[in-house]
Amino acid sequence: MQDMVGTPIETEVLQKLTSFSHLLKDDTLFTGGHFILKNGVPELNAGTVESFISAVKLYQEGRDKGVRVGLGLLVNDIGMTCDTNVCYAVPAFNRDEFSLPEEYRSILAKHNVEISEVEMYWEKHLRNRGIQIFRRKMVNKDKAVKKAANAYWLDTEGGDRLLLTRFSLMSPYGIAACPLIMGANGVVQRERGWKTSVNFWYVDIDNYENIPNHFMVEKGAEVARHMGVDLESKNIYFTHDKVIANF
Repeated sequence: MQDMVGTPIETEVLQKLTSFSHLLKDDTLFTGGHFILKNGVPELNAGTVESFISAVKLYQEGRDKGVRVGLGLLVNDIGMTCDTNVCYAVPAFNRDEFSLPEEYRSILAKHNVEISEVEMYWEKHLRNRGIQIFRRKMVNKDKAVKKAANAYWLDTEGGDRLLLTRFSLMSPYGIAACPLIMGANGVVQRERGWKTSVNFWYVDIDNYENIPNHFMVEKGAEVARHMGVDLESKNIYFTHDKVIANF
């Protein structure tokens, strides 16, 4: 495995990332390692690799104890990276050409996990699924969905306004924004039989292009709940020197 670029992760953080065994229970999906594909090449750093290691370790522990658990990997093959309100173009990718990066394959081998045990979640598929749900169940049907400022928004019961789509000449429903895409992620996870998802996200400055703002993940979970998804979403965010959980 080659040396990873980016800020080294402090020992205290690495120790904290191993302290979540109490989350092991049936029907739980563990995810980590999220990255963007650049010209078909995974954009990895020390933090994305550690997030994958954290998910793999918990998955292996649960599997070996006979707990029904899953291991998931979210890949940005959508051709853009999104903040809560703005998307930035990056080269698109042909999914048929994908294989797990060597760093991740080595991690799986070290923990006796087969590549086939990894559930893939593709952002392009989630984007399309999100628009499908928006078109069929939300726009002009859900009173909490409002059209304003060249976009569709979701007004939540808590008083927040979450961006769902941006207007586009190519589609009357607009282009899916990140909260809708991440909401669809919750939909697909629940459809695959998971009742809880535990997700590791590296959110330091050297991973800004990958995850510009952790709020997009939290807003996505809120959109999923509004869609009626009964998925318990536990997100563990970390930088090189701290760990923050939403539970």
